[in-house]
Amino acid sequence: DFPIPVVAAEPGPVVPWNGSVRLRCRGTPGAFLYLLLFLGNATHRVVKRRLGIQEEAEFLLAGLDASSAGPYGCQYRKQLRWSEQSPALELVVTGLYEKPVLSTDKSPVLALGSYVSLWCGSPHIPFDSFSLAKEGVASSSQHQHTESQGNFTLGPVNPSFAGEYRPQQPRLHNGKLDPDGPGGAGPPGPPGRAGR
Repeated sequence: DFPIPVVAAEPGPVVPWNGSVRLRCRGTPGAFLYLLLFLGNATHRVVKRRLGIQEEAEFLLAGLDASSAGPYGCQYRKQLRWSEQSPALELVVTGLYEKPVLSTDKSPVLALGSYVSLWCGSPHIPFDSFSLAKEGVASSSQHQHTESQGNFTLGPVNPSFAGEYRPQQPRLHNGKLDPDGPGGAGPPGPPGRAGR
């Protein structure tokens, strides 16, 4: 019996930069060798091996950085056969980049019907994508792909514009910056406030 293995992360797949995570590969009784794999685009790389007859193997990954983020899988060997590869588990490393900064040329108190420009940028790393979100309103996120700074114009201002706005960092996903992906670049930057 060769069930497909399952890989899981403890405490979870989102790990802070330089942190650690335990990846568990659940196989089958009688398996004697487990492989933890990093699933690259063209090839798979063996990260660690566990020898010993067991139903599950545990792998500790420590000191995680940008190169640690990405998809992981596992396989086991029982008798003379290898199992199929497990479904991929996406490991996300957060805190890789500085928080973006939000600024404006206006006072935080705005007149009804006026427009306000907000700029979002990162002090040392030029990103090609930025996102702006209003606190407490998940659907208000706006994305912009630019050279080095996100420029957002809001208006005409009405009472629904009141609240805090936060710049969102692009995310690292499979080695690429992806503003919509599950990878993490850290917490959002400081809020800017708009009032009536």
